[in-house]
Amino acid sequence: MPAESSDVCRVVRALASRGIASAEYLAAVTGLPRHRVEMVLALLEASRLVERVDPAGGSPCSRCPLAGLCGAGPGAGAGRRTSFYRLARLALEACKEE
Repeated sequence: MPAESSDVCRVVRALASRGIASAEYLAAVTGLPRHRVEMVLALLEASRLVERVDPAGGSPCSRCPLAGLCGAGPGAGAGRRTSFYRLARLALEACKEE
């Protein structure tokens, strides 16, 4: 099922308000199912409107006491790793009209 523009804009606005966020966080704040958010993020990433952020670089996990537990931080094991995303500058422009 293709992503609807309203779903895309919900994810874009939520990401813009947070700066950097995971798919899990975006699903929680938008009310969209996680698989839908991941599909929107993949679409935005392919369009170069969203980029992945490496949490090993210190942001946003360096200050989080739970970073080793969530699968994102420096203490993360070999399990599933959490991806974080950040908007490119032009991404919000497309959703201003709606």
